[in-house]
Amino acid sequence: MVIGMDLDDTICKTSESLNKWAKIYALEEGIQVADIFMDIGERNKFLKKHFVDVISEAELKDGFKEVYDRFLKKNNICIITARSNVFMPDTTNVDYVTLEWLEKNNISFKDYYSDSYKEQKAKICIDKKIDVMIDDDFANYEILKKYGIKTILFDDKNMYPDVEERVSSWSDIEYILGNLE
Repeated sequence: MVIGMDLDDTICKTSESLNKWAKIYALEEGIQVADIFMDIGERNKFLKKHFVDVISEAELKDGFKEVYDRFLKKNNICIITARSNVFMPDTTNVDYVTLEWLEKNNISFKDYYSDSYKEQKAKICIDKKIDVMIDDDFANYEILKKYGIKTILFDDKNMYPDVEERVSSWSDIEYILGNLE
């Protein structure tokens, strides 16, 4: 089976890391954390300064590594992320930082694709014959379903209780994937 996996808030706790660094930035700049997310200019300044910190320090989701290690033995894993260089400092490449993070966390994979959101993510899933895609973004979920791609919505924040194919943990994903094999 070929399994596609999103990174941010699917494999790793990016939001938690983002919130940590937003608090640090707010203190550095003498502003409120809300200012970062309410003002696009401030948000962009924050991301230019701390995006590398955010993605470099994001921890793995609870239970991910155990489930991943079991499924890696019999399946091909493709990492398909929306991460792009838009928020990176001029001298840094998102792929370099991300691939370094994946290696540090002992996450091997068949293929890696960045800058993939919605239609682009669906195109990659079709081209690479992804059997199932795991993603936390509802916009991706809708597009992928539209193209007939089996998609599991990772929803550990309970934002989409009406979505049938949603899970709240990696043990839920393991159960679903186990039934697909």
